[in-house]
Amino acid sequence: MNFRQLLGVFLLVLCPFFSLSAQDEADIWYFGNNAGIDFSLGLPQVQTDGAYYNVEACVSMSDENGNLLFYSDGETLWNADHMPMLNGTGLMGDGSATQMIAIQQPCQEDMYYLFTQDAQGGPDGLRYHTIDMNLDGGLGGVVAPETNVLLYAPASEKLTAVQHANAVDTWLIAHEGGGTAGSDLFLVYLITQAGIEGPQTYNIGSLQFNGMGSMKVSHDGGKLVSTVGGTDPGIDLMDFDINTGELSNSQFITHTTLPWGTEFSPDDSKLYVTEANQRELWQYDMAAADIAASKTLIASGDSSLPPVFAGLQLAPNGRIYMARGNSNFLGVIADPNALGTACNFTEESLDLGTYGRWGLPNYNQSIFNPAPAFVSHDFTFTGNCLGEETLFSLTTTEQIDSLIWDFGEPASGTANASTELAPAHTYAATGDYNIRLITYYKCERDTVDQLISIGEEMTVDLGEDQSACEGTTITLDASVTEADASYAWQDGSTMPTLDVSTSGTYSVEVTTICGILTDEIIVNIEDVPTINFATTDTTICSGESWLIDANYANATYTWQDGSTDATFLAAEAGSYEVTIATDCGSNSIVFTLGVDEECETEEEEEEGENNCSFLLPTAFSPNNDGVNDQFTPVLCNTETNYLFRVYSRFGDLIFESTDPAISWDGTNKGTSCNVGIYPWYATFNNADGTPEKHAGQVTLLR
Repeated sequence: MNFRQLLGVFLLVLCPFFSLSAQDEADIWYFGNNAGIDFSLGLPQVQTDGAYYNVEACVSMSDENGNLLFYSDGETLWNADHMPMLNGTGLMGDGSATQMIAIQQPCQEDMYYLFTQDAQGGPDGLRYHTIDMNLDGGLGGVVAPETNVLLYAPASEKLTAVQHANAVDTWLIAHEGGGTAGSDLFLVYLITQAGIEGPQTYNIGSLQFNGMGSMKVSHDGGKLVSTVGGTDPGIDLMDFDINTGELSNSQFITHTTLPWGTEFSPDDSKLYVTEANQRELWQYDMAAADIAASKTLIASGDSSLPPVFAGLQLAPNGRIYMARGNSNFLGVIADPNALGTACNFTEESLDLGTYGRWGLPNYNQSIFNPAPAFVSHDFTFTGNCLGEETLFSLTTTEQIDSLIWDFGEPASGTANASTELAPAHTYAATGDYNIRLITYYKCERDTVDQLISIGEEMTVDLGEDQSACEGTTITLDASVTEADASYAWQDGSTMPTLDVSTSGTYSVEVTTICGILTDEIIVNIEDVPTINFATTDTTICSGESWLIDANYANATYTWQDGSTDATFLAAEAGSYEVTIATDCGSNSIVFTLGVDEECETEEEEEEGENNCSFLLPTAFSPNNDGVNDQFTPVLCNTETNYLFRVYSRFGDLIFESTDPAISWDGTNKGTSCNVGIYPWYATFNNADGTPEKHAGQVTLLR
């Protein structure tokens, strides 16, 4: 089975896209003697273009955006052009029945059931008609084999509906027509994707006779009210279970004359009932411990006047409107959630310009509930490298009944699809892939597409550290084969290469599909070699020698006598020249050595009268082993104006002391010096005040 087959099978058990009901479906009403109202702008706008002309039963349905779809009096069905809909005549309802209703088929955006009833329990009973809005070029039509389909006869004139607890299916509640014997039989149908199921039957409440009056279920589906006529008029108030459809706990509340219109406030805290001929409007507090005792008269008109208090219907603007028979005005309850007369009822509120008659459009009560906040779904992923698993993760798992992933690689067969919440997929080739996530919740379908790229794992290599001569430009190259890779050098440059001409450490960050790569390199730009000996014009005693050290990194040496060592041992007075050459050029320096024929050598001083002389070792090892850790001069302790210095081979001063008791420990500013030869220089006045100066070299060992 390939992916397309898998997807097809999967979708068979799911709903196509469908928006949950919202109040816009009740935006446009047609009723009475060509009366109409448009609520789409908030304030009701009177309409006079309707074809409806009947007494009571009416339905008017708009789409989720408030665009008119159809309306009916139970005998004719009109389309949005106010013309009879295709196959929309000859319906076996009765315009003088109290209630009819239209219900959108679950998960079917363009399909509706229209339920009609005969008047006063007549033989035509409760019937349904299937409407397909795709017919007749989008104006809709009745599906010919599914019109005037009998559900139950005889039926009363009462009909209401509310959404199932699953937020997909719908409960339709009707009542048997009782005739002269009366009936207490409620009929509960469940409308699902598969069709109309039932009825479930419940013998509960009072006996109904001619079945006139109305029935409403609360918007949350928890309560149901049904008017009761006959010699003992009143209302039946009972519990309704939106999970099972069960009716229970019926309570009868007496009214003086036949109750007619019924409606719950938007928050279901109040129930309103009209007594038609008595022209009375009553309110019940549904939160009261004794609901019957909370009965409050809101308005009472003159019963001798022709207009009646008839049907009640909640509108999208949150107000409840009242039909008033042969009157041009509708009454309105402006604040129906408020207790008592604070509900703000006005008997003549909206002028229709024509009679409104007894009925107002009847709706599935759930469409007046606030639409649930829609959760938009998205996903993240990790793993963009070829050969490794790409892991997908949802940003939220709320409002998901089921889902399916399409990984955008049809060649992978059935592995290209998954129904897991957090799937993984391994791609067989590099490239760009479109990932599609489809989530399903109730009748909602949400589709998210996201493009991902799979690339090869790469490395970036700037090579070994480099050296070059001053004036040279080095091109550092961090290029990778991925065309869309991005580059970020330490100085903010964004090209694959970087030209450098100064010494320093250079680093680059390369962002590829597979991740971020980094490397760095040290570049040393060298000048023409220079060197400074520790001292110049050094004088030694006759018989002594002096080691001249010209050591320079990566250099060659040419002394005045042609020798090529880094050092030269001089014993005679004169000038000693060395030429130091590197790849970046050459430089020469001259060292002058003097010889004092009169001074005594260290050996001669040791033979002196007091065997007292200035002595220094030729090597020491400052490794903290307790042996030769200090470079210490041996003195006669009679010296004055003492100065002792040690230099690097480049002539930099690294130690100085005017106290003979302080010796050099082999460090420079607290840092251990490297192994090597270090020139030293000392001056002082001896015991008879004669100035002396000495110089030499010491080898630092570790």
